[in-house]
Amino acid sequence: MQQLAEPVLDRTRHALLQYQTLTDAEREQFKNTAQLLDHIASQLYYAGGGVPNSAPPPRKKPDSSTRHSH
Repeated sequence: MQQLAEPVLDRTRHALLQYQTLTDAEREQFKNTAQLLDHIASQLYYAGGGVPNSAPPPRKKPDSSTRHSH
């Protein structure tokens, strides 16, 4: 999933940096594209088993068997 999202996020960050120089039509297109990407991301999240308004899963604690004692 991260491999899919990272290029989109990079382009979005770049576009946001340029936002002030965009024409009104380009800003509207950017807004519509951002909404579409948000919708797609939500659908992928739900298709992967995500639940609306759920908390992220707890981080896995390190396994004590992998720790080295000195």
